[in-house]
Amino acid sequence: MRADGPTKTGFLGWVRGVAALALALGLVGMAQGQQIVDDQTEQQPAEATQMPTSADPPSRVARLSFAQGNVSVEPASVNQFSPAEVNYPLTTGDRVWTDNGALAEVEGTQLVVRIGQATDLTVVAMTDTLAQFGLGQGSLHLQTFALVPGTEIDTPNVAVTVLHPGDVRVDVDPGGAWTVVTVISGQVEVDGNGFQQMMDSGDSVRLAGTDPVAAQSLRLPAGDALDQFSADRDQEYGAGAAAEQDDVNPDTVGGADLAQYGSWQPESDDGNVWFPTAVAVGWQPYCYGRWTWVAPWGWTWIESEPWGFAPFHYGRWAVFGGRWGWIPGPPVVHPVYAPALVVFVHPGSGVSAWFPLGPGEAYAPWYHSSALYLNRVNVSNIYSRNVNQVRTVYNTANREMYPNALGAQQRFANRAVATVAVPQDSLASGRPVRQTMLHLPAEQLSTAAVLPHPMVTPERTMVAPSAARAVPVRTARPTLTSHEDAAIRAGAVQQHPTQPAQSNGQAAPIERRGGAGTQGAQGNQPANRNNRSYEAQPNQQQGNSGESGTVTGAVRPPNPARGTEQLPQQGAVEPRVERPAQPVQPVETEQRQQPERQPAQAEQQQLYNRAVPPPDRPNFDEQRQAIQKSDPGRPLSSQQLDNLRENRPVGEPQVREAAPHPAPAPRSQPAPQQRSSPPPASRDNNKH
Repeated sequence: MRADGPTKTGFLGWVRGVAALALALGLVGMAQGQQIVDDQTEQQPAEATQMPTSADPPSRVARLSFAQGNVSVEPASVNQFSPAEVNYPLTTGDRVWTDNGALAEVEGTQLVVRIGQATDLTVVAMTDTLAQFGLGQGSLHLQTFALVPGTEIDTPNVAVTVLHPGDVRVDVDPGGAWTVVTVISGQVEVDGNGFQQMMDSGDSVRLAGTDPVAAQSLRLPAGDALDQFSADRDQEYGAGAAAEQDDVNPDTVGGADLAQYGSWQPESDDGNVWFPTAVAVGWQPYCYGRWTWVAPWGWTWIESEPWGFAPFHYGRWAVFGGRWGWIPGPPVVHPVYAPALVVFVHPGSGVSAWFPLGPGEAYAPWYHSSALYLNRVNVSNIYSRNVNQVRTVYNTANREMYPNALGAQQRFANRAVATVAVPQDSLASGRPVRQTMLHLPAEQLSTAAVLPHPMVTPERTMVAPSAARAVPVRTARPTLTSHEDAAIRAGAVQQHPTQPAQSNGQAAPIERRGGAGTQGAQGNQPANRNNRSYEAQPNQQQGNSGESGTVTGAVRPPNPARGTEQLPQQGAVEPRVERPAQPVQPVETEQRQQPERQPAQAEQQQLYNRAVPPPDRPNFDEQRQAIQKSDPGRPLSSQQLDNLRENRPVGEPQVREAAPHPAPAPRSQPAPQQRSSPPPASRDNNKH
């Protein structure tokens, strides 16, 4: 039965509790969750307090939220496409390809990208300040639901920056000769060599060439299969987001799926709790899926259920009356993404095991991060009205999580009922967990030592499990270029005002992204997110004749006024900017052309960018070798990654782990032992 949410009195009391928690923990900027200050740093290891926050991983990520037909993903650290998996986390450098007749959707914080057939999309940057996508060819709809600063689409001709939330469609010729930008709603700015233009709702423009860019304004073309797909998904997303608005922060990626696949019920100690429906008998979290490796977080969980993103990267799990329920973090706090909210344990040689964190239990990242980040990722994912209890969790987290170094071991609520064990070989290779689960004695699991991370180094098959059925025509990754590129490198002009500075305060240089790809062979098709399918249709449109004009302009000079402009807070609506008038001349009717299959090409394609993305990741093989030498199973620090990029010795990590742990043993599969698992205990019986 769906709960209508807390009563007015209860809700106000809960808000007061959250505010008191913020004050007690010395937190500021709670609404955005970005400026949190810890007044308990003396409880953290000395080296953790000294780690710069610039080395922290991003707080947001994207995911593949829909896949129909042959959709392929090329992670940033490997040059191989694999069949796409719904709920696969996407971050800086990852690439998505949709074959002829295929459709896909990428969801991020307050935005979605709907991808048409024969489309080559790169996540150029996914950071706390940038949501940047590269469109090498094909078509997409970018739908933004709130103003997310740094949202940009790069094409071979221009960069499109979102100024006001709405819906913009971008089409790119397979040869990269032209780009069509159509604003259905909202407002964007289009920049290219020799061209700059504000575009409002109802505007459509065709941009050809690169130096300079020539523009022809068009009338809105008729809709096609991608437009219908995007409109249908808008309705589903909007209905889901409206149903969850009282329970889940709107910045929670995947939160809009929950209403369709479960129900909410109020619990006295945990607020509204979400219970999944139609799950298998004996279902438990972090069991139906697999592990992959995504830098900089490392061990990352992919859940197989279509709703399985938000409940596995935010919040906590608990058992209520024999049913597993998910407890989201406070809806007024900006959520911080975590790769998997679990604790790893060491039940024996050659075995890896884990269990989900319960209510009020602190998450200890296995990747490098600062004490500030530790507070942010926990405050945003723990629901509690008891301020003193949460303070105690923070103050004792290290002492209880690492008993070998600092004290007695913590009693975890889910340890006895939800510990999952697999051979280390299976974990390292990224095999589906249900296929390789070990049935170990309950006593062996309950007494296993808590570990900071698995004592095994990931294999390449975690990142690229199999060859894709379809790959882009251009197998090489696109590179980025800008009209300010040469001037910046020569020191002639300052960094573009909208480009983020590097974490050390220095201006970030233009980074060129590249690397040869490989053409895939036969593979499995990805599972559909729902039963709706969209018939592949030619992209050719019956356009309406109308007025349009050829527009050219001079390269814009740097705008000093924008250099000191404060970016609006996430979720804020920026005032609309009036578009300057442009001369209009009649031209022939524009029609969208259907992409055609072309022979594979190895040459790289250049995309025009406005914002400067983060540097490329070192390839997976280099990372794996360095991890094995440095600390098997633990991701590299930011400084170690920089050393790899510069071909220097990887060196020691910035922060040593808080406690010693067993050395990794040679991986060998133990003989499975049958055990009878106890039934899940009720949340009421696990209070401590």
